[in-house]
Amino acid sequence: MSLSGTTKWLDIGHAHLNTMLTGLLPPLREVFRGKHYLSTNVGRASWKSLIDGSSLQWRCNREGYNVRVGGRNVRLGILANNGNNCDSSESWLGFGSYYGCGNIVDRDHWGDNGKKGADFYPFCYILLK
Repeated sequence: MSLSGTTKWLDIGHAHLNTMLTGLLPPLREVFRGKHYLSTNVGRASWKSLIDGSSLQWRCNREGYNVRVGGRNVRLGILANNGNNCDSSESWLGFGSYYGCGNIVDRDHWGDNGKKGADFYPFCYILLK
């Protein structure tokens, strides 16, 4: 992701891609087009490192491809909640949400670094190698 002239990268890892290439899962294009959740183990801190000053709520922290929590979803990223469950989400960081890509904490809720609104959008890249 790129924000204010600074570009940061996140290595999701090769395990998911290697599995896809061996035919056990559909190609990445199908993963993004589909509705099936595929978890990653990148970790909350790594996702947050993509955007300086990013903010997420403290609990749930469901990450991966096609992540859905309540009415929220991202194609690749992390969703968080302030409750002990994953029934709803008021914060996210990632790619392919309703707003495109970036980091949002809904205006009525607080994340670990305050609220982030619709004016906090980086330019996003997904690089496959």
